[in-house]
Amino acid sequence: MAAITGKVNSALTAFDADVAITAWELEANIATARKIGVPGANVASEISNGIAGLRITTEDVAVSTWAAQVDHDAAYAINSAATTAVNHGATAAIDDVGNLDASQTDVTYDTKVGTFPALPFTILIETEQMSVTADSGTVFTVTRAYNGTTGATHVDGLAIAMIVAKIDTKIEFDTLSGVHPPVPYTLKIAAELMQVTAATATVYTVTRGYDGSTAADVSDGDTTTDVVGAADTVLHVDGETGTIPTTDFTLLLGTESVLVAVASSTATKLTVTRAVDATSAATAVNNATLTQAGIGSVDTQLRVDTITGTIPTTFPFNVLVGTELMSVASFATPVLTVTRGFDGTTKAVHLDNAVVDVSVAADDITDQYGAGDVIAGVTFQTANGEAAPA
Repeated sequence: MAAITGKVNSALTAFDADVAITAWELEANIATARKIGVPGANVASEISNGIAGLRITTEDVAVSTWAAQVDHDAAYAINSAATTAVNHGATAAIDDVGNLDASQTDVTYDTKVGTFPALPFTILIETEQMSVTADSGTVFTVTRAYNGTTGATHVDGLAIAMIVAKIDTKIEFDTLSGVHPPVPYTLKIAAELMQVTAATATVYTVTRGYDGSTAADVSDGDTTTDVVGAADTVLHVDGETGTIPTTDFTLLLGTESVLVAVASSTATKLTVTRAVDATSAATAVNNATLTQAGIGSVDTQLRVDTITGTIPTTFPFNVLVGTELMSVASFATPVLTVTRGFDGTTKAVHLDNAVVDVSVAADDITDQYGAGDVIAGVTFQTANGEAAPA
């Protein structure tokens, strides 16, 4: 690469100082000659002293200058707005005149208030939790010392409360406001995230301590909020605006880039790869915006606008965005289908309205021509006494 750059630099010294160098310029530290000014057909008339060792092909000379801007500004909004409350509020009292010893697995009760949820559920007597596996209507069959608590003796008449233990995976809810998205989706209760994997009208099956959060005991009446967890790969959305690409594309969620898999996504559900382009995954709330504020480093469709000049009609050709070259395989107005990071350049993120220029890659200047060679009307001459390339 350094050798090529040196030859191109030597060639550029052949331009007469009085000639406005608008036809070609060398990108700093990149062996790339970029067409930036006059149509290629005028290149010959712009050269006064000639160029030593620079390849200009017929295609290079014939192609007119063309430029455009990145046009990636579509957007969505997160649709995770529902709230609800834990419904584990029934109570009872121990009905055992002989008291309940520390290992007894049948708990007789009375003074029931409210409705117990579907089995299994967890009860709390003093500081001991018990998992109820059967209920006759007056007797609970229980697993003692549940959830790491300690079995103990409990006297007749003690209150029996309900609790959702941190290891319980079925939770009953009520007071639903809004509409939950289809499963799987993420709930937040206090600081804990739970992934809902199955749901009926009132009972949710959940994965506890989801997405790196810490599972904790939950009480009756605790409220839930739908969120997008940092590990979620399905995003429920609404409010689509703009033109959405037809191949996989990148969206920005806060400061995080996500890659959308078009084949498995719909207008209201996006299947995504999280935290692409060296960003970090994070939790998001309802109405958070997903914006296409440019193109990610893996996008292969480049939508353009503000086009000037005439686009080449022979493929492939190269475009330069920032310092990244892309090889264009096809153009269907206004979308370029491209190979990223062409000719050893680095794939990068490019913002909406970034300039897109037609370019000539280093591959196009590696073949050298000597003095007297005539290519597409351009005569190559030895400049500044430099020997012609072999």
